[in-house]
Amino acid sequence: MNNSSNSRDSNPNSTQADSEFFDDANSDIDVPVYRRDAEREKKPEPRDPYTMTGRARPQRIEAAKPEPQSVEVAPAAEPEPAPEPVIREDPAFAEPAKAVPVSATETTGETPVVPAAAAEPEVATDKPVREKRGTLGFGLLLLRLVVGGLLLVQGLQTLFAFGGNGGLNVLERHLTDHSHADLLAVGLSAGAVVAGGLLILGLLTPFGAAIGAVVAGFFALHFLRKWDGGYWPSALDTEVQMWAILAAVAVAILFTGPGRISFDRSRGWATRPLASAWLFAIIAGGALAALWFLTA
Repeated sequence: MNNSSNSRDSNPNSTQADSEFFDDANSDIDVPVYRRDAEREKKPEPRDPYTMTGRARPQRIEAAKPEPQSVEVAPAAEPEPAPEPVIREDPAFAEPAKAVPVSATETTGETPVVPAAAAEPEVATDKPVREKRGTLGFGLLLLRLVVGGLLLVQGLQTLFAFGGNGGLNVLERHLTDHSHADLLAVGLSAGAVVAGGLLILGLLTPFGAAIGAVVAGFFALHFLRKWDGGYWPSALDTEVQMWAILAAVAVAILFTGPGRISFDRSRGWATRPLASAWLFAIIAGGALAALWFLTA
C-alpha cells in the first residue's frame, strides 16, 4: 500500500489521467443512436411539379360578393281624384301624357313610376278593315246577270212583242181567270223589266229582288193552277219550273246581297244584309199574297 501510494504521488501524470477518466465517466457523452425503424417509417416527400419547373402555382379567385344595398321605400302618394269621364271617343280629345323630369331620376337613381292615367292613349284608326271574301262578289254578279237578264228580256218581249212573243194581248188572254187582266198584264211585264234592270246593275238590290220575286212567284202560281199533269220535275210544266226557280233565286239574292261588284257596294246590304233582307222578304211575300187573292 505504501508503495503504490508513493508511486502515485511520485508520478504526477498518472494522477491527472485518473481525474480525466472520472470526469469523462461522470459527464454525458453524445453518442449517435441509429434507429432503422424510424428511417423505414419516414416516407419521401412528394415532389411539387410547380417547384421543379419554376412556375407559379395557380390561385383560385373567388367572385366578390355584392354588398347589400339599402332600398329606400318612397312614401305612398295620396290617391288622386278620379278624372271625369270623357264622352267623346275622338283621340284628339284624349289627355296628353305627363312628362317625368329627367333631373329627378338622375339625382335619386330610382326608376320613376308613371301612373296609368298618364300613359299614352291608344289612337283609334278610322280606316275601314277590308274583309277578304274571295270570289263571292264575282259569283253573285253572275247570279244577278242570269236572273236579271231573264226577267228583263221576258218583260221587254211582252211589252214590245218581239222575238216570238205575242205581246200584251197574248198575256192578257192567259190571265183571263184573274180580274183586271189588262192592267195585270201591263203591271207584271213592267215589273219584270224594272226588277231585271235593277238586279243586273246591283242598284237598290233589295227593292229589285222583291219585285222580281213577286212577278216570278205570280207567274209560277198562275201556270201551276192551270197545269193538270204530274208534279214531279220530269212531268211538271217548264213554265212553272222556270218561274219558280226565278222567284227562289230572287229571294236568295235578298239574303246574300248583290256583292261588291255592284252599284250598292258602299251600302250595308251589299255584303251583309240583315234588317233590309228580312224587311223586303216580308214585303215581297205580303205583296204576292195580296196580288193573288185580290185578282183571283
